[in-house]
Amino acid sequence: MQHLLGIEDLSEGEIRDILDRAAYYAKAIEGDKWDHKKLDDKIVITLFFEPSTRTLISFDIAAKRLG
Repeated sequence: MQHLLGIEDLSEGEIRDILDRAAYYAKAIEGDKWDHKKLDDKIVITLFFEPSTRTLISFDIAAKRLG
């Protein structure tokens, strides 16, 4: 899957996989085990159709923490 627009079509296993990956990245960043150069050649884009400053800032901070 390349794009995730909602969770309605995801199985329970796919949702658990996403949550497990999120936990892995959180531990890696907190434990200073994350390679901050890993995303040097990548572009992170966030697109929101509803105005939400809190969500926009949260995603912006998450992208910056990843490198």
